[in-house]
Amino acid sequence: PLKGLLPPRIALAIALQICQGLGYAHSAEDDSGRAMHLVHRDLKPGNLMLDRRGVLKILDFGVARAETNLFTTQTVGMTKGTPAYMSPEQTTGERTDPIDRRSDLFSIGSLIAEVITGEVSFHATRLYEVLRKIADGDTGTVFERVRERLPEMEPVIRRALQPRPADRYSSAEEMGVAIQAIYDELPGDEEITPWLAEWMEGANPDLAPLARSEI
Repeated sequence: PLKGLLPPRIALAIALQICQGLGYAHSAEDDSGRAMHLVHRDLKPGNLMLDRRGVLKILDFGVARAETNLFTTQTVGMTKGTPAYMSPEQTTGERTDPIDRRSDLFSIGSLIAEVITGEVSFHATRLYEVLRKIADGDTGTVFERVRERLPEMEPVIRRALQPRPADRYSSAEEMGVAIQAIYDELPGDEEITPWLAEWMEGANPDLAPLARSEI
Protein backbone atom coordinates (compact mmCIF):
# COMPACT_ATOMS: atom_id res chain seq x y z
CA PRO A 1 0.00 0.00 0.00
CA LEU A 2 1.01 3.61 -0.55
CA LYS A 3 1.41 5.08 2.93
CA GLY A 4 1.44 8.75 3.82
CA LEU A 5 0.01 11.72 1.98
CA LEU A 6 0.36 11.63 -1.80
CA PRO A 7 1.23 14.67 -3.89
CA PRO A 8 -2.04 16.27 -5.07
CA ARG A 9 -1.36 15.52 -8.75
CA ILE A 10 -0.70 11.86 -7.94
CA ALA A 11 -3.80 11.60 -5.74
CA LEU A 12 -5.98 13.01 -8.52
CA ALA A 13 -4.28 10.90 -11.20
CA ILE A 14 -5.36 7.86 -9.17
CA ALA A 15 -8.84 9.32 -8.66
CA LEU A 16 -9.23 9.85 -12.41
CA GLN A 17 -8.28 6.25 -13.13
CA ILE A 18 -10.82 5.03 -10.56
CA CYS A 19 -13.53 7.01 -12.36
CA GLN A 20 -12.39 5.82 -15.79
CA GLY A 21 -12.26 2.17 -14.76
CA LEU A 22 -15.61 2.27 -13.03
CA GLY A 23 -17.19 4.14 -15.92
CA TYR A 24 -16.00 1.40 -18.27
CA ALA A 25 -17.48 -1.30 -16.02
CA HIS A 26 -20.78 0.53 -15.64
CA SER A 27 -21.14 0.84 -19.42
CA ALA A 28 -20.31 -2.82 -20.12
CA GLU A 29 -22.55 -4.77 -22.48
CA ASP A 30 -23.17 -8.49 -22.84
CA ASP A 31 -22.48 -10.48 -26.01
CA SER A 32 -25.78 -9.39 -27.52
CA GLY A 33 -25.02 -5.70 -26.96
CA ARG A 34 -27.44 -5.33 -24.08
CA ALA A 35 -26.38 -3.03 -21.23
CA MET A 36 -25.46 -5.07 -18.15
CA HIS A 37 -25.95 -2.25 -15.63
CA LEU A 38 -23.06 -3.67 -13.63
CA VAL A 39 -22.63 -2.50 -10.04
CA HIS A 40 -19.40 -3.49 -8.24
CA ARG A 41 -20.78 -3.13 -4.66
CA ASP A 42 -17.42 -3.77 -2.93
CA LEU A 43 -15.08 -0.95 -3.90
CA LYS A 44 -12.30 -0.59 -1.31
CA PRO A 45 -8.50 -0.08 -1.23
CA GLY A 46 -7.89 -3.83 -1.37
CA ASN A 47 -9.73 -4.00 -4.70
CA LEU A 48 -7.63 -1.28 -6.34
CA MET A 49 -4.18 -2.15 -7.69
CA LEU A 50 -1.54 0.02 -9.31
CA ASP A 51 0.83 -1.83 -11.61
CA ARG A 52 4.44 -0.72 -11.93
CA ARG A 53 3.53 1.70 -14.73
CA GLY A 54 0.98 3.39 -12.50
CA VAL A 55 -2.01 1.88 -14.31
CA LEU A 56 -4.87 1.28 -11.90
CA LYS A 57 -6.95 -1.88 -12.06
CA ILE A 58 -10.25 -2.49 -10.28
CA LEU A 59 -10.32 -6.04 -8.93
CA ASP A 60 -12.79 -8.53 -7.49
CA PHE A 61 -16.19 -8.19 -9.07
CA GLY A 62 -17.18 -11.21 -6.96
CA VAL A 63 -20.19 -9.51 -5.38
CA ALA A 64 -21.03 -7.39 -8.42
CA ARG A 65 -24.60 -7.38 -9.65
CA ALA A 66 -25.62 -7.23 -13.28
CA GLU A 67 -29.15 -7.13 -14.62
CA THR A 68 -28.16 -9.64 -17.27
CA ASN A 69 -27.06 -12.31 -14.77
CA LEU A 70 -28.49 -15.68 -15.75
CA PHE A 71 -29.12 -16.42 -12.07
CA THR A 72 -29.96 -13.57 -9.71
CA THR A 73 -29.12 -13.48 -6.02
CA GLN A 74 -31.82 -12.79 -3.48
CA THR A 75 -30.68 -9.54 -1.89
CA VAL A 76 -33.68 -8.42 0.15
CA GLY A 77 -32.56 -8.08 3.76
CA MET A 78 -28.96 -8.88 2.82
CA THR A 79 -25.96 -6.59 2.80
CA LYS A 80 -22.97 -7.12 0.56
CA GLY A 81 -19.74 -5.17 0.54
CA THR A 82 -17.13 -3.85 2.96
CA PRO A 83 -18.78 -1.73 5.69
CA ALA A 84 -16.48 1.33 5.71
CA TYR A 85 -16.97 1.84 1.95
CA MET A 86 -20.65 1.02 1.59
CA SER A 87 -23.25 3.46 0.35
CA PRO A 88 -26.20 4.34 2.61
CA GLU A 89 -28.51 2.22 0.50
CA GLN A 90 -26.26 -0.81 1.09
CA THR A 91 -26.36 -0.55 4.89
CA THR A 92 -29.93 -1.71 5.38
CA GLY A 93 -32.21 -4.39 4.02
CA GLU A 94 -35.14 -1.96 4.15
CA ARG A 95 -34.16 -0.12 1.02
CA THR A 96 -35.99 2.87 -0.35
CA ASP A 97 -33.25 3.64 -2.91
CA PRO A 98 -32.07 1.18 -5.58
CA ILE A 99 -28.52 -0.11 -5.53
CA ASP A 100 -27.33 1.09 -8.92
CA ARG A 101 -24.14 2.67 -10.24
CA ARG A 102 -24.68 5.70 -8.00
CA SER A 103 -24.02 3.39 -5.05
CA ASP A 104 -20.53 2.77 -6.45
CA LEU A 105 -20.08 6.54 -6.84
CA PHE A 106 -20.61 6.98 -3.09
CA SER A 107 -17.95 4.32 -2.48
CA ILE A 108 -15.41 5.93 -4.78
CA GLY A 109 -16.12 9.30 -3.19
CA SER A 110 -15.14 7.74 0.12
CA LEU A 111 -12.09 6.12 -1.49
CA ILE A 112 -10.92 9.29 -3.23
CA ALA A 113 -11.28 11.26 0.01
CA GLU A 114 -9.05 8.63 1.62
CA VAL A 115 -6.50 8.90 -1.19
CA ILE A 116 -6.39 12.67 -0.66
CA THR A 117 -6.30 12.75 3.14
CA GLY A 118 -4.65 9.44 4.01
CA GLU A 119 -7.50 8.66 6.42
CA VAL A 120 -10.52 6.37 6.18
CA SER A 121 -13.63 8.47 5.59
CA PHE A 122 -16.04 6.51 7.80
CA HIS A 123 -14.37 5.15 10.90
CA ALA A 124 -15.56 3.92 14.28
CA THR A 125 -14.59 1.31 16.87
CA ARG A 126 -17.70 -0.81 16.30
CA LEU A 127 -19.18 -2.11 13.07
CA TYR A 128 -22.69 -0.88 13.80
CA GLU A 129 -21.32 2.61 14.45
CA VAL A 130 -19.69 2.67 11.00
CA LEU A 131 -22.93 1.56 9.37
CA ARG A 132 -24.95 4.08 11.36
CA LYS A 133 -22.66 6.94 10.32
CA ILE A 134 -23.05 6.03 6.67
CA ALA A 135 -26.81 5.51 6.91
CA ASP A 136 -27.25 8.83 8.72
CA GLY A 137 -24.97 10.77 6.37
CA ASP A 138 -22.62 11.51 9.27
CA THR A 139 -19.44 12.43 7.38
CA GLY A 140 -17.72 13.80 10.47
CA THR A 141 -14.66 15.81 9.44
CA VAL A 142 -14.27 14.27 5.99
CA PHE A 143 -15.03 17.47 4.08
CA GLU A 144 -12.88 19.60 6.36
CA ARG A 145 -9.92 17.23 5.95
CA VAL A 146 -10.29 17.22 2.17
CA ARG A 147 -10.56 21.02 2.16
CA GLU A 148 -7.36 21.34 4.22
CA ARG A 149 -5.46 19.08 1.84
CA LEU A 150 -6.97 19.92 -1.55
CA PRO A 151 -9.75 22.52 -1.23
CA GLU A 152 -10.80 22.32 -4.90
CA MET A 153 -11.88 18.71 -4.33
CA GLU A 154 -14.17 19.39 -1.37
CA PRO A 155 -17.28 20.12 -3.51
CA VAL A 156 -16.62 16.97 -5.56
CA ILE A 157 -16.37 14.75 -2.49
CA ARG A 158 -19.36 16.47 -0.89
CA ARG A 159 -21.51 15.69 -3.93
CA ALA A 160 -20.28 12.08 -4.19
CA LEU A 161 -21.10 11.43 -0.51
CA GLN A 162 -24.66 12.70 -0.59
CA PRO A 163 -26.99 10.30 1.29
CA ARG A 164 -29.57 10.34 -1.52
CA PRO A 165 -28.41 8.75 -4.80
CA ALA A 166 -30.29 11.41 -6.81
CA ASP A 167 -28.08 14.11 -5.28
CA ARG A 168 -24.79 12.45 -6.34
CA TYR A 169 -23.10 12.49 -9.72
CA SER A 170 -25.10 10.59 -12.30
CA SER A 171 -22.10 8.65 -13.58
CA ALA A 172 -18.41 7.98 -12.99
CA GLU A 173 -17.70 9.83 -16.23
CA GLU A 174 -19.42 12.98 -14.92
CA MET A 175 -17.43 12.78 -11.71
CA GLY A 176 -14.25 12.24 -13.72
CA VAL A 177 -14.90 15.38 -15.76
CA ALA A 178 -15.10 17.42 -12.56
CA ILE A 179 -11.86 15.92 -11.25
CA GLN A 180 -10.08 16.38 -14.59
CA ALA A 181 -10.87 20.12 -14.54
CA ILE A 182 -9.24 20.40 -11.11
CA TYR A 183 -6.27 18.25 -12.13
CA ASP A 184 -5.62 20.44 -15.17
CA GLU A 185 -5.25 23.51 -12.94
CA LEU A 186 -2.98 21.93 -10.32
CA PRO A 187 0.57 23.28 -10.07
CA GLY A 188 3.50 20.90 -10.30
CA ASP A 189 4.71 18.40 -12.85
CA GLU A 190 4.48 15.05 -11.06
CA GLU A 191 3.50 12.18 -13.34
CA ILE A 192 2.38 8.90 -11.87
CA THR A 193 4.75 6.50 -13.68
CA PRO A 194 8.07 8.18 -12.74
CA TRP A 195 6.71 9.12 -9.32
CA LEU A 196 5.78 5.49 -8.61
CA ALA A 197 9.22 4.32 -9.72
CA GLU A 198 10.86 6.76 -7.32
CA TRP A 199 8.50 5.71 -4.52
CA MET A 200 9.27 2.03 -5.09
CA GLU A 201 12.98 2.76 -5.10
CA GLY A 202 12.69 4.53 -1.77
CA ALA A 203 10.40 1.94 -0.22
CA ASN A 204 12.22 -1.12 -1.56
CA PRO A 205 15.32 -0.65 -3.75
CA ASP A 206 15.05 -4.24 -4.97
CA LEU A 207 11.76 -3.36 -6.71
CA ALA A 208 13.04 -0.24 -8.46
CA PRO A 209 14.20 -2.06 -11.64
CA LEU A 210 10.70 -3.54 -12.00
CA ALA A 211 9.11 -0.12 -11.74
CA ARG A 212 11.40 1.27 -14.44
CA SER A 213 11.09 -1.76 -16.71
CA GLU A 214 9.27 -1.40 -20.02
CA ILE A 215 8.26 -5.04 -20.02
